[in-house]
Amino acid sequence: MAVLVNPTANPANVEVELRQAEAAANSLGLQAIYALQASTEPDLDGVFSTLIQQRAGGLVITADTLFSGKSAQLAAFATQCRQYLRIASS
Repeated sequence: MAVLVNPTANPANVEVELRQAEAAANSLGLQAIYALQASTEPDLDGVFSTLIQQRAGGLVITADTLFSGKSAQLAAFATQCRQYLRIASS
């Protein structure tokens, strides 16, 4: 499972979100958590490539204005790659 965070967001919030995702993954018996970072729209292309390379079973997207503004693009990517997608709302 991968978790998409914006590293330029509040660092304390990012840490909390990653810890929560890791706890949830552990409770579901998932092996690994990949923290993916994007702070600009072009960064998202790299995130998509990394997600495919890591063969993550799903993508959790944290609440962030960058990501909520790109929810259609993120959903289309997830559909194309047959990835489970969870977009957090703020």
